[in-house]
Amino acid sequence: MAYIPELNVGVVGIILITMMTQSGLCSNYERAIIENITESYSALVRPVLDYDDSIVVTIDITMRQVLDMDEKNQVLKSYIWFRMYWNDSYLTWEPSDYNGLDIVRLPKEEVWIPDIVLYNSASDEEMGSTEEVTVTYWGQVAWYTPAILQSTCAIDVTYFPFDTQECILTFGSWTYDKSGIDVYTANDVGDSSNYISNGEFSLVGLPAQRNEYNYTDARYGIRAFPEVEFTLKLKRQSLFYVFNLILPCILITSATLFGFYLPCESGEKVSLEITILLALTVFLLVVAETMPPTSETIPLLGKYYIAAIAIVCLATLCTVIVINIHHQGPLARDVPAWLQRLCFDFLAKIFCVRIERTEQPTEPVGMGAGDGYGMIIGDRDGKRGVLLNPDNLENSHTGYSPVPQKNTVDKDLEKILKNLDFMVQKVKDQESDDSKQNDWRMVARVIDTTFMWLFGIVTTIVTLSMLLQAAYPSS
Repeated sequence: MAYIPELNVGVVGIILITMMTQSGLCSNYERAIIENITESYSALVRPVLDYDDSIVVTIDITMRQVLDMDEKNQVLKSYIWFRMYWNDSYLTWEPSDYNGLDIVRLPKEEVWIPDIVLYNSASDEEMGSTEEVTVTYWGQVAWYTPAILQSTCAIDVTYFPFDTQECILTFGSWTYDKSGIDVYTANDVGDSSNYISNGEFSLVGLPAQRNEYNYTDARYGIRAFPEVEFTLKLKRQSLFYVFNLILPCILITSATLFGFYLPCESGEKVSLEITILLALTVFLLVVAETMPPTSETIPLLGKYYIAAIAIVCLATLCTVIVINIHHQGPLARDVPAWLQRLCFDFLAKIFCVRIERTEQPTEPVGMGAGDGYGMIIGDRDGKRGVLLNPDNLENSHTGYSPVPQKNTVDKDLEKILKNLDFMVQKVKDQESDDSKQNDWRMVARVIDTTFMWLFGIVTTIVTLSMLLQAAYPSS
């Protein structure tokens, strides 16, 4: 039993020695490969056997995260994994000569690297931070590096905040034309399988394509420069803007309707409309701070706020008109017949407004003007009565006693009759003025209710129009 542990220790020792020996042999083979392929190699020379041959560079990216979208400066900051492949005719060997070793890694400074840059870069930082490249035995060189890119992006805010932005990452050689370096994409789409979702934007597509543009050079003539483009299709997540900008605007604009419902006697109708107008102006300033200062297009949200402000301004004007109609004084003329028909017979029935009109005043019961200064006193039906007149006092068929005809009595009676006639006329005038003012107030009430319904319909149409434009931007 004591021999078995000794045997196990010996076996383990043999295995460890074998592994160390093989590791040392692999390290020696790798060193030998590197020394062999870099002995007469120059990183300054394009690695082709024939100078007229073009080096084909394949580019691929993995989109990891959208770090920031600066709408004001129109700059996209993104985090990607960048991959680039090309063939180096001088970095080859036979794996059988090196114990089957078919791949090595070299410092980036010791091999020729294509001068591939981001054409629309908004930063002067060098792309990539990996210091080594991978080389296979048939001469394929691969460079994998993470990179934080800042690229220019033309922001289209037409349908903000329901917009989809397309930001392009354009890669190509800065000094070589197609005859020196030709670039292609590895696939028709970039890799987005490892994308980390962003709170503001969601990645809906990453198509890739190759383009070729001809440029005229004074010395070399027309030169073709190929490039590859990766288009980031970013759809804005609008929930934040709906709850913080759109919904408050809808509620504030809807409060305009309550201004029409508020009675004119309160004296706060215009104050309410102006307060709503100020609130919308503050929200519009908040929206303007998030938008790029461009005159090419107006954001959909900005259009909605401008429409809401116009609605509130018009509502304020209509409120002033209604208040002016409501407070028509005694000197105002009677309500025109056409306006009475329009308001009382048509609009009031449509919008269910109850009309409370007072009848025009008639002569007081049992009293009427006589000939000269006098008064008729009699029954309600006017069939019986006597005319009291200082110039004509005689017995009547009703049986009343005649008034004594004396100068003093005549003068007193004349004064009494004049005062009574004046009082009756004042009462009639007061009732006429009250009836006239009541008619104007009824007109104001009908117009106020009409405006409330009209502005409610207009506000609904404007809001639905904005939502439909966001849902169907192409139409």
